[in-house]
Amino acid sequence: MRAHKRLCHSGVTTWVEAHIAKNPVNKTKSYYLSENLYFLFQETGKKTYPRIGKICGFPEYEEVDPLIHFWLDYWKGRGFEFPEDLNPKLVKTLIAHESSFNPKSRSKSKNSSATGLMQILNTTRLRLSGKADSKGWSEIKDDRIKVEQEHLFDPLINVACGTRWLAYKYQKIPKGKEKTSFNLLKNYNQWNAKGEVYAKRVFELYKESCP
Repeated sequence: MRAHKRLCHSGVTTWVEAHIAKNPVNKTKSYYLSENLYFLFQETGKKTYPRIGKICGFPEYEEVDPLIHFWLDYWKGRGFEFPEDLNPKLVKTLIAHESSFNPKSRSKSKNSSATGLMQILNTTRLRLSGKADSKGWSEIKDDRIKVEQEHLFDPLINVACGTRWLAYKYQKIPKGKEKTSFNLLKNYNQWNAKGEVYAKRVFELYKESCP
């Protein structure tokens, strides 16, 4: 069966990959489309969340607060793990550091496709959709997100993707290393000396911004 869009009982359309005839256990793979992400937030994100507060050196940008709260809660509800010491303010600090809260932000590096609030790379966007490598192996098996690169300028979609990627990068902290927020932020950037510096800068800004 060819890949197709499927209308759910909720009225939301999802994308369903082609049936895999040789694998009867896993016949279809579905994705969150941009409209799914909006539907989830609008239908179950109506809860009133507490304000996160200002990040030192920036206006409050309280409009991102419910997005951060909602998507962290949502992915946790889907069974994904995060560090115990990861809180919405630390994620907001990451956003401040990455994009200065500019949803239209693009990386200044000519070699980087980093886009939006959480500076999602195009390669990350493709990996979140479950894109297979040259050997046919896919990193993201569950709760895939299939959006276009221009969608990443939308704060709701960007934060949904960014927090989903945080969950994945937490899972991929190297064996034997502590499962802490510091190491998660390091891995969100890259697991090397540069990532270490990145995590330190985010935490310094976070500490300046507390309470």
